[in-house]
Amino acid sequence: MDENSFKTRFCINPPISDNYKKFEALYNRWGKEEEEEQQQQENFRTLVQQIHDLGRDIYFTGKKGLDLRFGIKRVGYKTSVHCILRMANNGSITFKNWPDITDALQLENKKYYPINDDFLLKLINALKELDIPPNQNANWPNDYIQPVEPVNIEESKMPISLNSILYGPPGTGKTYNTVSEALKIFSIINEEYSVLKKEFDELKSEGRIEFVTFHQSFSYEDFVEGIRAETNDKGELSYSIKDGIFKKIAIEALYSKFDVEFSKEKKDKLWEEVKTKTTDTDFNSSNYSHKKLILSACKLADFKEAKGKGKTYVLIIDEINRGNTSRVFGELITLIETSKRAGSDEAMDAILPYSQETFTVPDNLYIIGTMNTADRSLALMDTALRRRFDFIEMMPDPKKVDFEVEGIKIKEMLETINDRIEALYDREHTIGHAFFMTLKDDPTIEKLAYIFKNNILPLLEEYFFEDWDKITKILGDSKIYTLKNSGNLGFTHTGKNYSRNYASLENPQTYINIYTSKTNNTNQDQTA
Repeated sequence: MDENSFKTRFCINPPISDNYKKFEALYNRWGKEEEEEQQQQENFRTLVQQIHDLGRDIYFTGKKGLDLRFGIKRVGYKTSVHCILRMANNGSITFKNWPDITDALQLENKKYYPINDDFLLKLINALKELDIPPNQNANWPNDYIQPVEPVNIEESKMPISLNSILYGPPGTGKTYNTVSEALKIFSIINEEYSVLKKEFDELKSEGRIEFVTFHQSFSYEDFVEGIRAETNDKGELSYSIKDGIFKKIAIEALYSKFDVEFSKEKKDKLWEEVKTKTTDTDFNSSNYSHKKLILSACKLADFKEAKGKGKTYVLIIDEINRGNTSRVFGELITLIETSKRAGSDEAMDAILPYSQETFTVPDNLYIIGTMNTADRSLALMDTALRRRFDFIEMMPDPKKVDFEVEGIKIKEMLETINDRIEALYDREHTIGHAFFMTLKDDPTIEKLAYIFKNNILPLLEEYFFEDWDKITKILGDSKIYTLKNSGNLGFTHTGKNYSRNYASLENPQTYINIYTSKTNNTNQDQTA
């Protein structure tokens, strides 16, 4: 490929294109002498073309958009699926998360490599060995300059709370939506869920997102720190203090602020102060114990200028109201408050009870909780903790199930059921749309019967505790429950016993009757 053809792959309207400016800054970097520059630029064109032929996308990114990267990146999406090679406009070349490449190239510990024939051949051979499916229609930088799905401007401008809870009735997609809510914090929005899930899983594998579920047995020792018993190979019992999931991610988030804010000289000085507490002589930035140790030498005031700095971390707490929140959080009830985070003017720290370590929560750690209002009312949640969270209501959204299954209008049926539940109980115990979402892929009466049998009916029976009068009113003239004959009991029974009529669940008219006819007060004692 000649130089002009090559440039058009990178630039639209070269005199005014941002891509053109980025490309020129990169392209003119190699070679100090004219002859050397010409050869390296030719090799650079060959390298890029061959990488593209291998099915790898080529795109600009980075904080200033000046980095040229090679990997897999779909058009219209903010982040890549895989990033293999990064070329900065200062001439540095790095292989992100691909030690196989550096081993294959037998590279020295440096960032600047001349793009000579030997480097070119070794790199292409190494890339061929990577276990990454190629993109059959690999993209050039110009392919990314096109209209993409519009971003909700109002949503993107809204401030994101450090502490938030998604709350609502069962089946409203609270846990499902933690994926998109977490990625909004990383500025990844308005994308297909399958793509978001990939981004989410990648960030989770990097330790940037953690997920935990609260339950009745979950404790402070699981969440922050506690003493654990351990047995060695000889069967000897010992006790040690172990950090919980919250403390671990808080340490990682705080270290990322430290890593950005402190100079190398300052880091080296701090390590010299604390390395006597370990048998290791060299600091390892990927070693959690080393990070804790060097942070122990810092003071809260050291992070005064680090407000808003550092990588973003997110902790998702599913079913946050199912645990004893005040007991699980302990002193964190104060430390997680926005104004008390490390980097804030009113930042605070505390001494942890087991390790006696000084601990603070940084302002680059976000907490997202989910809460099922049918399990426990918002009013019963610990008041001190409740004041520190923003609450995002997630109610049933019938519009998401606006389709028919064998003539049954699912949206209208759900709206009718929920209107009746709200009238007879409250809105916190309505039925979520998520229960019916699987009908989109399997729109059959058998699937709908399965959902009612295993999800909807058990919920109603739990909500109303066999108050058959209310249950029959909610289901209208569906005849899903029938009155049992109690005449052969041997004694007079004044109550009414109902049983499920499973055969009716296979009849589409059963569900249609829920929303097409009102409860007949004269017959409701007999059938529903």
